[in-house]
Amino acid sequence: MKAGQDRIRNLVINSFRAVGAENEARFYIKVFRSRRPHRFAVILLDPRLTHLELEMFAIQLAFLSELGLTPIVLHEGVLNRGGRRRKDGVDALHETLVASWNLKGIPVVSFLEEDERDSRPNLSGIRRATRSGQVPLVPISTSGTGTPKRKESVRSEFLKWIVAELKPFKVLYVTPEAGLVTREGRILSNVNLRLDPPLALQKELSRVSALLFGEILSLLEVAPPPLVVQVTGAEGFLEELFTQRGKGTLVKRGAEIVRHEDFSTLSRGRFSSMLGRAFGVPLRRIYHSRSFNRRYPIRSIFLERGYRGGAVVRSAGEWEYLDKFAVLPAARGEGLARDLWRTLLEYHDKFFWRSRASNPVNQWYYREADGMMRRGGWFYWWRGIPPSEMARLLPILDDIPDTLAQKDSPKGKKGRGS
Repeated sequence: MKAGQDRIRNLVINSFRAVGAENEARFYIKVFRSRRPHRFAVILLDPRLTHLELEMFAIQLAFLSELGLTPIVLHEGVLNRGGRRRKDGVDALHETLVASWNLKGIPVVSFLEEDERDSRPNLSGIRRATRSGQVPLVPISTSGTGTPKRKESVRSEFLKWIVAELKPFKVLYVTPEAGLVTREGRILSNVNLRLDPPLALQKELSRVSALLFGEILSLLEVAPPPLVVQVTGAEGFLEELFTQRGKGTLVKRGAEIVRHEDFSTLSRGRFSSMLGRAFGVPLRRIYHSRSFNRRYPIRSIFLERGYRGGAVVRSAGEWEYLDKFAVLPAARGEGLARDLWRTLLEYHDKFFWRSRASNPVNQWYYREADGMMRRGGWFYWWRGIPPSEMARLLPILDDIPDTLAQKDSPKGKKGRGS
């Protein structure tokens, strides 16, 4: 089994290598596999998906299954008004999905209940299925419930219930629109409810997306943190899961980021511990030394209120230097890095930084930076600074001392760290 998972993992990674996202894919596969199986993700298939879209989704679901990732898949069922199952409704769709997935080697477990008196599945059975590497397929019965608005309410309440009970890390809506779409036809990439006013945003969305966004807001109001919701299409499903850029819309509550001017208003010990856990190595003593802080005085410290991530901006001569940018492993995949970055840009629009060539976040940095230069085993980045100034910045970057207890330093820069 492990050999098969390694083979599929390499296939997935190679496919992302073609678009420059190999390190991101490795990173997210590791993050997702570290969680309890039933808490990985709940996926809701839109009833408007075509047969071709369902086939594309199934192919990508087979990849996830081979990787040892077992999402819980929900689809809307069809009942007649008497509450009995119609063979041309939920049973037909459900049986079609089961047959298709079995042909693709997906170890699916059907939760199509025979007892209509209880339309909610056995949660213990779902947990057992995911622990054994099986994918639960669960119908939501919405027909016979009246108006379309009532159907949406039934689906919403079912989803709230299963999220409250299983506490998944992600909820993914797989829809024909492949994201939340504005009236102009643009797919939103990221929605931060702390920074983006929901009512104003809802008015900008198409009718279908506005209705779905309302359902997402209702879910996030009652769901336990740190749940994030993603809206994507069948074709871009894996890209939405395994890359920073994604291919759809990420909706989240948004982290509370607080700016500090120095360490006097926060716990230096907790902050240092967070950095050490995020980087996998402790800080060197020099980081809090007087000499280092006189040479590179702090301009801003950005900290998530729960100490799950943070960033440090210092002065380096006449320039500003992004000294640290880190998120705890347990918080990765929530979009916390984007929240930190967005807050940082409100205060600093011209700065430089560096990262190791092996850093999985480099693909994201590449999209956020104005320029990049590779120097030995390092990437040097800048934003808001003219490229012509980099000749003056290189000696500064080269001279910044190592503040992390790295086991291995990039070639050509022995003793230097980020």
